[in-house]
Amino acid sequence: MKHFLIVAIFGLNILPSNCQEYSKNQVIEDLEFLVQSIEKFNPLLYEYNPDFKQQAQHIITSIYESVSSINYFKYVNNIAALSNEGHLKVTSTKQYPFLGILQL
Repeated sequence: MKHFLIVAIFGLNILPSNCQEYSKNQVIEDLEFLVQSIEKFNPLLYEYNPDFKQQAQHIITSIYESVSSINYFKYVNNIAALSNEGHLKVTSTKQYPFLGILQL
């Protein structure tokens, strides 16, 4: 049991170092594009959340250094959740619902 605990702790320390890092500017650019896209494609956005823009900007301005891929996903999810849109899903374009759509 003692060896398992040591291996588990060692493994957890290595895991974050293997994550891809994104620069602050890359993340901010992506998140601003996400905000613009949500505003463009959700006509009732401000009916569901009148403070969407301010809340999204608060999340974006909280970024002060490069971001790991795990934290990047958290930022994207937090902004997507602000839209209060039940049909918005953060996923890869390689997954089933999108296959063939992007080829149109």
